[in-house]
Amino acid sequence: MFAKWEDGKLIAGPQSKPTSGDWLEVIDEVLEYDFRAFHKKLRLVDDHLEYYLEPFDYDFATENRQTRNELLSETDWTQVEDSQLSASKKQDYKDYRQSLRDITSHENWPNLTDEDWPILP
Repeated sequence: MFAKWEDGKLIAGPQSKPTSGDWLEVIDEVLEYDFRAFHKKLRLVDDHLEYYLEPFDYDFATENRQTRNELLSETDWTQVEDSQLSASKKQDYKDYRQSLRDITSHENWPNLTDEDWPILP
């Protein structure tokens, strides 16, 4: 990839090939990253451009609480008296919902991975 850098800012690109001597090679070694915690940016280094990660503040706790609340809301129906679930299945949902409520005390809170969340019965 190539891009054009002028007056301290990127004005065109990335392009597949250079069209003049003004175009610089873009080095992209940042392939995977957490888009919630980092911005992917370009900087001029010697005779090429390279991507780097710039961290920013992201409120993981708020996002995870919102997710937890949505999951609880989606399973509210399992706890009503006239639910057609068996007693054991209703208990499974009750346990699942309690695990959701307890998620804020998880050892990885608030930086949870998919594996940290309880599994829907």
